[in-house]
Amino acid sequence: MGFRNPTCVRRPPPIVRFVVEEVDGDTAEVTISRRPCGVSKVDGETDYGTLTVYDALGCMLDEDVDDLIDRAGYATRLDDEYSGDCRWEIISLCCP
Repeated sequence: MGFRNPTCVRRPPPIVRFVVEEVDGDTAEVTISRRPCGVSKVDGETDYGTLTVYDALGCMLDEDVDDLIDRAGYATRLDDEYSGDCRWEIISLCCP
């Protein structure tokens, strides 16, 4: 029976649940409603519990801005393919 090398264990990126407050093109300012277990503040979160999330696929925020306000969704922290920086990307957005 083999054992896994603990240095090779991959952990999933953190995920937050949010509510959309403002939309500006391919980004949205959101209020975080749930964080990963044991985390009181995530990277990029303001003192007011808000966060900027990105629509990397170009289809999540592709609606009328008024229709996007107050919608709930999830975002995860991923590497930006162009800059190499980590950013919060929308992975799910509830239907109206």
